[in-house]
Amino acid sequence: MVKENITVFIIEDDFLVATAIEYAVLSAQRKVTIHKFTSVERALGSNFLQPNIILTDHYLDRINGVDSLPVVTKVFPEALIAVVSSQK
Repeated sequence: MVKENITVFIIEDDFLVATAIEYAVLSAQRKVTIHKFTSVERALGSNFLQPNIILTDHYLDRINGVDSLPVVTKVFPEALIAVVSSQK
């Protein structure tokens, strides 16, 4: 039995992709709270939430997932971060 609630940030500018990722995460046998953001900047503005996991798109408008890693890891030092993309 899992007692800890896991907080997941999904940073994705495509609503359908973000929703698909959300459903995949929610299908796990865990207590999960998901927060979706359309940009890295918006996620950084929610630093009081302190996510356990961050799933970010590589191709975002202002700053991509890889370029955002230094600041994201500074603001969320305990979070596991995965940069994903549906692009080739």
